[in-house]
Amino acid sequence: MKHNRIKRLFLKLSDMSLRRKLLITYFVLVIMPLSIFTVYAFLRINRVIQEQTFTAAQKTFEESCDGMEELFQNSENVLESLVMDSLVYQMASKAPGEEDAVSQMENTYRLSEIFRKLKQMSGIDQLRIYVKSGFLYSEQNNDIFSMQHVEETDWYRRMMASDKKQLWFSPQDLPPGDGAFSFMRTIYNPDSLTEPMAILRADIMSGRLLDIMSAYPITENSLTLLADDEHLLLASGILDKKEADSLILRLPEIKMDDWTLIGTAGGKSYIRPHTFRLNGLHLITLIPCDDIYRVSRELRTGMLCIVLVLALTAYTAAYLISKSFLRRLSMLSDTMAKVEKGDVTAEITPQGADEIGMLMGSFVRMMDHISVLMEEKVRTGKQIKNLELKALQAQINPHFLYNSLDLINCTAISSHVPQISKMVNALARFYKLSLSRGRERIPLSDEFLHARLYIDIQNMRFENRIAVIWNIDEQVLPCIIVKIILQPIIENAIIHGIFEKPEKTGTLNVRAVKINGDIVITVSDDGVGMDSKTLYRNFDLSAPAVPEASGYGIRNINERLHIAYGGEYGLTCSSGRGKGTTVTIRIPVQYPDR
Repeated sequence: MKHNRIKRLFLKLSDMSLRRKLLITYFVLVIMPLSIFTVYAFLRINRVIQEQTFTAAQKTFEESCDGMEELFQNSENVLESLVMDSLVYQMASKAPGEEDAVSQMENTYRLSEIFRKLKQMSGIDQLRIYVKSGFLYSEQNNDIFSMQHVEETDWYRRMMASDKKQLWFSPQDLPPGDGAFSFMRTIYNPDSLTEPMAILRADIMSGRLLDIMSAYPITENSLTLLADDEHLLLASGILDKKEADSLILRLPEIKMDDWTLIGTAGGKSYIRPHTFRLNGLHLITLIPCDDIYRVSRELRTGMLCIVLVLALTAYTAAYLISKSFLRRLSMLSDTMAKVEKGDVTAEITPQGADEIGMLMGSFVRMMDHISVLMEEKVRTGKQIKNLELKALQAQINPHFLYNSLDLINCTAISSHVPQISKMVNALARFYKLSLSRGRERIPLSDEFLHARLYIDIQNMRFENRIAVIWNIDEQVLPCIIVKIILQPIIENAIIHGIFEKPEKTGTLNVRAVKINGDIVITVSDDGVGMDSKTLYRNFDLSAPAVPEASGYGIRNINERLHIAYGGEYGLTCSSGRGKGTTVTIRIPVQYPDR
């Protein structure tokens, strides 16, 4: 009998309308989970918030430690590298009078450049060297100082009294106004290991360390402190000096690199210290307990309000969802029919989180996956082509490099320093622009400069046989272009056009203008020109590819432009035997990202 009643109940439910089933089911399944969730949330909220806070605090604390550790390590590494530098050793070991004034000033400039680059790479704020008195550069008072001026300071006496070659100094160890954490390294006379020749000093300003400590506050009232074994050095907020001193004295009792609950004047707080290996300084983070549990209380209150609102709106939501149930099924069916007919661009927006919503979401993900696979196939093809072109681009004309270096050697024998300097500087700038710090796209101004340097070098090789007329619209100079496009075209014009003439002299005309949103660059020469067969082989991408004699073919440039800008851009050429050649480059106007 009981079994029959249950069966009749299920039959009655089965006979209900789909909308009524959804209303009953949704109402019951929303209220019960919300009630259970609320009770569970009240029991777990404090612990969850505490764990999340400590996780975030640990990450922030580790980032601060890593940032400061990197600065300290950079200071040590920079001074160690400077100790091994020949220029530093020369300036430290030379006695007054061993170098003339010009040599001293040159050494000063070179050392200042070395310091500038090291500071830029390492994040160090100041590099100094203290040398013997009597040198011109010891009076510079910027990077180079006289040891005589600091012999009466406390830090200098500590350096001389210490048996270590290197020492750390905090701001309280240095003269007032320095405000820096300094790492110092003594350079001793190799013939007398107790005689200091010079002292190197790397300074990290307190403000830089304070920025790292204050970059990621954990809670509203959390503090980050930097201290030595006796004194508070820096603090990311306001802290009473007595309380700070008391906290520093308790550090030996506190477990390093772990959270410990302690009592403070403002109440209980969690503390975590870390000691830096290089200098023994301590980084300390304090999180008041009130901050942690205040967030917990706020979230708990908010969650109760949300639960009440959800319970009141459950019935309304169930009604609206049931109303949209059949409509969503219809939408899904229509979209699948379109795809079945071949329209892979048909789209549908998933609605709801029930089985129908999941089915709609699965359908969308399936279509997205198909689209990704299709795009991946196209992108893979482009990437392979890009890699091939980059490999070709990386080739350097060995004959050009050899001949240029050979010219430098010949010039060194037959000429004087100015000619050698001119050639070396032009060649260095040429290859510097070729590398362009690894960038694939550069300003047109750099591309034109790259071409000018190439022509200057060729004119130095061939006694100024190439005349160039530049007609460049200044509006196009800031625009960017795929690099090393113009120079190979000019190289072909010189080698295969002008130098194949009997007199081996000629004129190039380079013109660049902006036309209707495009940049048009033309390179014209009065060389021997090309026949139609050569023109077809080099400038028509439908022609079969052949090995390039020059090693960097026009076809490769054309393919790079097509990939970078699209099929409507690239190279065109007009030429004829004995009529010279004109190559036209068309690219869209593009400006660098700001």
